[in-house]
Amino acid sequence: MSEEWVQLQADEIEALNSIFDEKQWKQDENDSQRTYRLTIDHRPERAISLDVTFVDGYPVDEPMVYNIR
Repeated sequence: MSEEWVQLQADEIEALNSIFDEKQWKQDENDSQRTYRLTIDHRPERAISLDVTFVDGYPVDEPMVYNIR
């Protein structure tokens, strides 16, 4: 692991934790990777979620992996 991208990921996660509350932004506890879910609108019939995975090498060498639901 490159210390550079590990620190950049930690900084980005810290920033996102400060912007969104724990109902909107939370880590996927069942995922061994660094996957988080951002949920916009808490009503199930209208909720939109963005799952982001901070893969090894992101943001220096690799793009973030994401999925919109």
